[in-house]
Amino acid sequence: PLARVEPLLATLVALDRIVKSDRYEEEKPS
Repeated sequence: PLARVEPLLATLVALDRIVKSDRYEEEKPS
C-alpha cells in the first residue's frame, strides 16, 4: 500500500504548497 500512498502524499503536499503560496501572494501587502 505504501507504493500507492507515497505518490498520493506527494501530490497532496505539492497542491498544499501551491495553495499556500497563492494565498501568501494574495495576502502580501504590496
